[in-house]
Amino acid sequence: MNKPAPVYVLFPYNFGFNVAAETLSVSLNQYKNHISPHFKNVPLRKITLKTCQDLLDTLDEQGKGKTLDDVHSILNMIFKAAVKNTFCSIIS
Repeated sequence: MNKPAPVYVLFPYNFGFNVAAETLSVSLNQYKNHISPHFKNVPLRKITLKTCQDLLDTLDEQGKGKTLDDVHSILNMIFKAAVKNTFCSIIS
């Protein structure tokens, strides 16, 4: 069985090929400053809705609305890439 990919592996793979350099730079900074420290080396399959929501709630409490929106979008892209590349599956 393959070892689950850490979150950071999927983000650049799914994002950055069709965006302006400044957009990519901002998004990578959001990833490095907020997403990566929150999830550390947690395997993708072990990340829960609660852990994602905890991060978003923290940003909301800090009054970082724009950052919250950016981080939410990045997480969405990461999980879409994970499903697309079979790193995890959608449970219905």
